[in-house]
Amino acid sequence: MYAGTDPHPGNRGLGLQKLKDAGIEVIGPVMEPAGLALNPGHIKKFTVGKPLVRLKLAQSLDGKTALANGQSQWITGPEARRDVQKLRARSCAVVTGVGTVLADDPGMNVRSEELPIEFAELAASIRRPIVVLDGQGRFPATAKLIENPNLIVAASHERQELDAQQVVLPVNAEGHIDLAKLLQFLVAEEDCNEILFECGATLAGSLLSANLVDEIVLYLAPKVMGAGARDLFAVSDYVQMDQVPNFAIEEARRIGEDLRLTLVTKQ
Repeated sequence: MYAGTDPHPGNRGLGLQKLKDAGIEVIGPVMEPAGLALNPGHIKKFTVGKPLVRLKLAQSLDGKTALANGQSQWITGPEARRDVQKLRARSCAVVTGVGTVLADDPGMNVRSEELPIEFAELAASIRRPIVVLDGQGRFPATAKLIENPNLIVAASHERQELDAQQVVLPVNAEGHIDLAKLLQFLVAEEDCNEILFECGATLAGSLLSANLVDEIVLYLAPKVMGAGARDLFAVSDYVQMDQVPNFAIEEARRIGEDLRLTLVTKQ
């Protein structure tokens, strides 16, 4: 009994045929949607040639991500921050923008001591590229991420003074890395199925505007940060409601004092 056929060209139906050739009865697909949902990145990659893009965000009740002065640590509580470790652990790569590096100097790695799953140390030890988008060459040589051997700086040109793996990608008119080319690189060169974006409003808005987001995991904190605080997305104003990106709420769950919403793109 099987749930669905693996779309990987090297596996597609071969195992099932071997069972049939051996005289073993094969029944399926059974509960196919639930089975395929267990590995959505793999299914998408070998069905349409693109990775699954998951965008993690955290906001206050009034839709803000940081105070007007830039302070953002911490919007959510410790339980929500530990929950994010599971998102990182299941991802093939974690992507952020240089603005986040300059503002927060994050580590972005999977921390096994905060990962509430079995085999946490093994999950944390798996090579997982941390990609920083740096279209204008602002990545600081003193950033904490420099110490991570999995760091990749995606930029418009290579910097000789930067002691990190670098990949040169095209930029758009605003000087931002071409996100479609980035995803192509991560699939072709890093064999990625699921990619987690943890980023600020500019990069989040660019993903949204380019229709590249498959899933949003939004942590909602019961706080109010004020009208002058920073918004969740930096996007151009829409003039008609049919232009507005639309998501479906797949799950809502309380995590500590916060609420976690999982939203998927409406087809």
